[in-house]
Amino acid sequence: MKTSILIQAFFFPLLEISAATGLKPPKAPFLTHLCSVNCTLGDAVLVGSGPRGIRVVIPILNGTFTGPRLRGTILPIGANWALLDPKYGLDIEKSFTADVRTTFKTYDGEFIQVSISGERQADDTQKRTLVRIGMETGSERYYWVNSLVGLGVVTRPTEEGREFELGVEFWQARL
Repeated sequence: MKTSILIQAFFFPLLEISAATGLKPPKAPFLTHLCSVNCTLGDAVLVGSGPRGIRVVIPILNGTFTGPRLRGTILPIGANWALLDPKYGLDIEKSFTADVRTTFKTYDGEFIQVSISGERQADDTQKRTLVRIGMETGSERYYWVNSLVGLGVVTRPTEEGREFELGVEFWQARL
């Protein structure tokens, strides 16, 4: 409650000053589509409760990524070390924090380490989650991904029998 009051006390006067002085709101960054990712997940392993929540590890078995600047396969050496809030138990619909590490192998044989993190937002109809994306490589050809500011939209299929599939649309934010 105190934090909310402090935030209001700080930001509302700034909004009033902006409106009174005629300052325009800042220009929003734009998004460029990088690639579409499809992957197959393995059985979740319940590690159990820890100091940050209930840990569940979900292996990434394989996958592909295709886009205008990135395409290739996902190596079977990654996983999501997800956290669940103990308040909700194992209900991933109410609480889910992704912590993914995986490796992309591009069509031309280069490797890109990918990290994905984010908290589940309430989107009950389409089962989507907005995530942050980071990439790292030593490849000269893909060196540009090291400074990438990335966003992703994770979609889980709603159909029965497809619970081990996952899709992610990768976007690059630019000014």
